[in-house]
Amino acid sequence: MIGSMDPSCLSLHPPAYLIDGMALLQSLHDPSFQTFNDLDVLVLLVYYASKGMFGSSQVFMHSGHGLKEIFVPVCSIAQSLGAALCECLPACHALTGCDSTSSLYRIGKTTAFTRLKTHLTDLKEMAKFGLSGNLDEALPVARKYALLLYGQKKKENGCPCTNLDELRYTLASTTDSSAANLPPTEDAFEQHVLRALYQTAVWRHSHQAKPHLWNPVGRGWRLRQDGSIEPIMFQKAPAPKEVRDITHLYCKDGKCNETSKCQCLSEYNIRRHYETHHSEKYDGLQGQLRRDKINELPAGLRKQQSTFIQSREAFKSFIAFSVAIDESTDITDVAQLAIFIRGVDETLTVTEEFLELVPMMDTTTAEDIFGSVVAALDRVGVDWSRAVSLATDGAPSMVGKKAGVATKFKDKVQALNGGDRFWTFHCILHQEALCCKSLKMDHVMEVVVRTVNFIRSRGLNHRQFDKLLSDSNITHSLPYHTEVRWLSRGAVLRHFFDLREEIGQFMEKKGKPVLELQSQEWLRDLAFLVDITEHLNNLNKMLQGRKKVVTQFSDNIHAFKLKLTLWEMQLANGNPAHFPCLRDVCVTRPDADMKRYKDKIAGLLREFEKRFQVFCELETEFSVFRSPFTVKASDLPVEIQLEIIDLQCDADLKGKFASVGLDRFYQYLLPGYPKLTALAAKILCMFGTTYLCEQIFSVMNINKTKMRSRLTNKHLNDILKVTASQDMTPGVDALVQAKRCQVSGTNTSPD
Repeated sequence: MIGSMDPSCLSLHPPAYLIDGMALLQSLHDPSFQTFNDLDVLVLLVYYASKGMFGSSQVFMHSGHGLKEIFVPVCSIAQSLGAALCECLPACHALTGCDSTSSLYRIGKTTAFTRLKTHLTDLKEMAKFGLSGNLDEALPVARKYALLLYGQKKKENGCPCTNLDELRYTLASTTDSSAANLPPTEDAFEQHVLRALYQTAVWRHSHQAKPHLWNPVGRGWRLRQDGSIEPIMFQKAPAPKEVRDITHLYCKDGKCNETSKCQCLSEYNIRRHYETHHSEKYDGLQGQLRRDKINELPAGLRKQQSTFIQSREAFKSFIAFSVAIDESTDITDVAQLAIFIRGVDETLTVTEEFLELVPMMDTTTAEDIFGSVVAALDRVGVDWSRAVSLATDGAPSMVGKKAGVATKFKDKVQALNGGDRFWTFHCILHQEALCCKSLKMDHVMEVVVRTVNFIRSRGLNHRQFDKLLSDSNITHSLPYHTEVRWLSRGAVLRHFFDLREEIGQFMEKKGKPVLELQSQEWLRDLAFLVDITEHLNNLNKMLQGRKKVVTQFSDNIHAFKLKLTLWEMQLANGNPAHFPCLRDVCVTRPDADMKRYKDKIAGLLREFEKRFQVFCELETEFSVFRSPFTVKASDLPVEIQLEIIDLQCDADLKGKFASVGLDRFYQYLLPGYPKLTALAAKILCMFGTTYLCEQIFSVMNINKTKMRSRLTNKHLNDILKVTASQDMTPGVDALVQAKRCQVSGTNTSPD
């Protein structure tokens, strides 16, 4: 017995795919009796017997054993079938499934042989199938045979189906048959015919010891890396792009878009999705109405996608751009890298977009993060030589001087732009939060946090404390302190200070007295911390927001440093004028020592000076950008001195500067001031914070929760992209117009 041939074991060496041919040669050498148990061999024996290859010998094929043992008279079968039918047998067998070609679902060999015998006149061209490698000659007769196997049907216009795609559509729209019973697509059938054509050619040359055969690669097969070959099932997309985009949303395979093995696009699953979600809405549409709706749906989807396509095109037109990156961990412990880009085009129009949320499935080293950022920017086609700055959260892997992401980014950019200056920003919001730690007033925060946790962490305590506040007509309660929330410290301290008397009473009642509330010195420290934290929170709020120019951050920081200088001087003189809580506590102790708080302010000022050095380095460029009409030309770089003089003497532009914002003013300088506009483009595109990244992480945590932890990375990225898009607005008018209002009584006749 010669076993079946596994297509995955095929190689390019003829002996491996001529097993049936060797069996035939053995029969020709000793034709009287052969033992085989393979249908491929029987077809070959009958085919060659009809051509007189066995002479006058009677050839029998022995198959089975025991009660199922049979002897098949090969020559008698060939004689009864006739030469014309036997000539078509190899093609019939290859097209309907053999050891190296797929079978057609629920189309057995009996049906295949009956259709061939009944329509032999129409299928006479199958006798030439395999003699030539020309697909154009073989495909028509193979298609005709497949149409007969599945039952010739007529289209809506009464004409018979001429290809398998038309037959599939007709069967799908007129019968309730499952998708598995439909014929293959034209694309898949073409690859099937190529494999059948090759296999038939092998059989028609099996009587030769060393036949000259075609290379199977490219004839329904492709070469693997290990030297073996595998079948090509189809070449076109399994479904239109619009259908794939919708179907991916319901797929739970995290690699749905990264591998062809995902079955979410199988026809059965698409049909099931339609029947579950859309059949009631669209089944009633017939004829032209149905065709119009089919054209309308993809058009609507393309319109929605056009926003993102336009953004990708805009990225390529940037004359200067900057990037902001930050990394956080989602509910499933996957590190997610958020990437934002802010660019300026030739018209000095600023575009600020969420680029991508990149899942970091393994380590998050500087090399890993840098590689992800590079890949994301390359995908949108930016010009690396035009990068101006990078904003990060300041983590060691981000800002390391030797091998941090910022260093690698800078080296790559300067290698392409000839060594132009590149700026790195440690997020100003993170820097401001770190400056707060320099106050070193843990003795106050420790008591506050411990007391708040005692009240809030126990349900009974919380209810009783709220009842106490309610009896005193106080509407607000104590919030928890969260270290990672920028404004949390100020909110907790403010509420604790305002409710200090009620907290003292409650803790006494619970047998947990807060002794520090009896200390005037500790209360002054608490009041000072409340006031300074509130000032810092106000600064933090000013630094937050979208589409802010980096010079605004510089101005806010500079103003706060001047305030610190003022407060230091006032506290040195014992004047807490801008510290209302401290002033109220000191009413009873006007002789209280304020020097310790003056030292705290001085330390905070030194910390601000240290952490915001980058603004000092950029002060020349910033002063030109924010006040081009007041700077001295002699104090500026030589290349822009003449343009500054021309600008300062232009009365029209001076008036325009007073009436429009900075982000729009420089658009009026085009194209006469190339140096100034280039400087403006660099400053306009700079990120000063990673606020946008922090904001997108908040949205991520809202969408990917414990209840939605199976949300795929691509789906999550798409949700965040829609959320972060600033130019997308819901088309309420179009949605309303598309809905037909249900008017009560429209189908009733008047009395």
